[in-house]
Amino acid sequence: KRLEGKEASMQSLPQDLDSCSQSANAALAELTQSQNDVATVAEHCKNAFQTSGGDEQTFKSTTEYVTNVLQQVVYHVYNVSLQVSNYMDVQLSEIEKLDLQIRSLSDRMRASHDATGAPEKQSLEIPKNYQKSEKVRKLEGADLPESAQPLEPYTREPIDINAFDNVGSSGSTTHTSAGRSEGDV
Repeated sequence: KRLEGKEASMQSLPQDLDSCSQSANAALAELTQSQNDVATVAEHCKNAFQTSGGDEQTFKSTTEYVTNVLQQVVYHVYNVSLQVSNYMDVQLSEIEKLDLQIRSLSDRMRASHDATGAPEKQSLEIPKNYQKSEKVRKLEGADLPESAQPLEPYTREPIDINAFDNVGSSGSTTHTSAGRSEGDV
């Protein structure tokens, strides 16, 4: 009977990841609430036992409360474990689906390579279309802006070295070709 109940509860478990996650979170919230209920029941039983002076009826009701609360805790722990286990099973089946898809694509690419002899990834490349532009031509003369107009060519003229003979002299002394002044003799 327990196996039939487990199989029936497994059939009612969600089979997609989002629903599994939500149901696992809800089961954890119920477990947390039952933990708070245990603290409340324990406090109530303690107060009831102290006020009654420890009679037999209070002891039996306290035992019954504690037993019920512990059964609820055990149920919620079982429910959380069932939801988490289901979540992991659904994740595993999703991973197996992805693995199957990847293997299928790999087999198709391998078959394409065997049939065409082309590298596997070559067919994935798409040639890019470039727009044609006008032919570039060189601007000349009047087509050029003012700042780009050509300068007049530089013409080199020889320098007359003799023009530098009187440079740096006071004017009264004349230099001879030997480089001495007439007053030095």
